[in-house]
Amino acid sequence: MTPDAALDATLARIDADLPAALDRLLDLLRIPSISTDPAYKADCLRAADWLVNDLRDLGFDASVRPTPGHPMVVAHCDGPGRHLLFYGHYDVQPVDPLSLWHRDPFDPAIEETPKGRVIRARGASDDKGQLMTFLEACRAWKAVHGTLPGKLTIFFEGEEESGGLLGEELTIHAAAKDLHSGMYGGVAQNPIRVLTRILAGLHDAQGRVQVPGFYDGVTELPDAIRAQWQNLAFDHARFLGDVGLSHPAGEVDRTPLEMIWSRPTAEVNGIWGGYTGDGFKTVLPAMAHAKISFRLVGDQDPDALRLAFRAWVEAQLPPDCTAEWKSHGNSPAGVMAINDSAFEAARHALSEEWGRPAAYVGCGGSIPIAGYFKTYLGMDAMLLGFGRDDDQIHSPNEKYDVESFHKGIRSWARVLAKLR
Repeated sequence: MTPDAALDATLARIDADLPAALDRLLDLLRIPSISTDPAYKADCLRAADWLVNDLRDLGFDASVRPTPGHPMVVAHCDGPGRHLLFYGHYDVQPVDPLSLWHRDPFDPAIEETPKGRVIRARGASDDKGQLMTFLEACRAWKAVHGTLPGKLTIFFEGEEESGGLLGEELTIHAAAKDLHSGMYGGVAQNPIRVLTRILAGLHDAQGRVQVPGFYDGVTELPDAIRAQWQNLAFDHARFLGDVGLSHPAGEVDRTPLEMIWSRPTAEVNGIWGGYTGDGFKTVLPAMAHAKISFRLVGDQDPDALRLAFRAWVEAQLPPDCTAEWKSHGNSPAGVMAINDSAFEAARHALSEEWGRPAAYVGCGGSIPIAGYFKTYLGMDAMLLGFGRDDDQIHSPNEKYDVESFHKGIRSWARVLAKLR
């Protein structure tokens, strides 16, 4: 069988097996593998076991590997050609606020929408649906050829969604206890006022982050990549309009695509303090809290940035106030060597499947393992995904288009045919 005929047979098998592939994905989506909540520890193990059983059915030597946190899934198969490592994660984000979901987030279903059929469930797009595209491509390949497509290692983790960027939790302390505002208002320091003043200064009027040294290691976008992005005809106004916004809020001298795909960010993800229940309580709180995340690019050093941010905050504290810190990850950016021939081979494979030129794009998603592959193994990671901007990952009513799942499987078959 010629290489083209072999690929055509694999693609035909993928098309014919789509209903069964969807059933397998729905089965995995029913497992509430929320890694950040200890209440779901057993479910994370159940998801790992599910994947091990499926990988063994495919012919992999697969096992669950315990860790101090949630278990890893590791699988191997021998074969000819280049040794490829495929990574994914089986854990998912919490579902709160549950009241905004249109259905039980762990009761997955195929829904008809004005834009086509979608898979509705937590984890449908991030990352179980994406993960299963690769396994289904391997399944079709084996069904047609009798063997798996080359020498493969599979690595699935269960903690990607509980870390993955530079995160800081800040508590500002003032008085020894909450104070009555009628007795102490105006004279006692209010930590909420201190906190909001400091965080309001995190960006200047041009959208640039004000932490000293923040942009150290940030490189400019290569002209060749900028040209690819310009050819995408990205509709900036529609992108923001779809979420009820109209004006970009970042660096004023950068395009929205540059900000999303190539520039670092500093965002306040949560802030609280004092009385927030129903009614009113006139209190000066003893403490105020915030969670701040930094998505990094290029060669930014997360350890140096953590120290710089803490020093920047503490230098602005007035008398009677102290800062308490809690770290939440410190992963470097993943930087890919796209001059490797494998990247161009994969780009051509995707172009063939989707019928239009594929482009190298950046991503603000946090996949810390990609940086670790480079740091500790000397391996470049190729990040291929088939989700869409409206998949509502990390939000209520997450979905994954059936077309994305189907063509994602076909895409991996094409990529594997070119890389093996």
